[in-house]
Amino acid sequence: MVSVVLGDKSVYASDEAHELERVLAAVVEPTNQRAIRAALTTDLLGVTAHDLARMDENESEWEAWSLLFHSWNAIWAQSGFVQNYAMVMGGGIVLLVVVYLFLKP
Repeated sequence: MVSVVLGDKSVYASDEAHELERVLAAVVEPTNQRAIRAALTTDLLGVTAHDLARMDENESEWEAWSLLFHSWNAIWAQSGFVQNYAMVMGGGIVLLVVVYLFLKP
C-alpha cells in the first residue's frame, strides 16, 4: 500500500476530524439539542448562526433537523456505521472516517 506523508501533524488533530466528531456525537445522541446545534454549525453541514437563530423561532425547521438526526441514528443502529456515514455525507470518503474511528490512538 502506497502512502504519502505531507506533514508531521496527526489527522486526529485536524479541523475536519473535530467537525466529524461533532456530527457523529449528534448522530449517536439525537436527543441532545446542544450536540445537534454543534453539529449543524460545522462546515460539513453548513448551518450558520443566523440559521440557528431562525430555527429558535421556527420549531418545524428545528424538528426537521432533529428527525433527520434520529433517522441517522436508527440507520447506524440497524445497518451499521458505513451505511450511516453514506447517508450523512452523501457517499463521502468512508475510509477516512473508518480510520478515524477504529485506529484512533
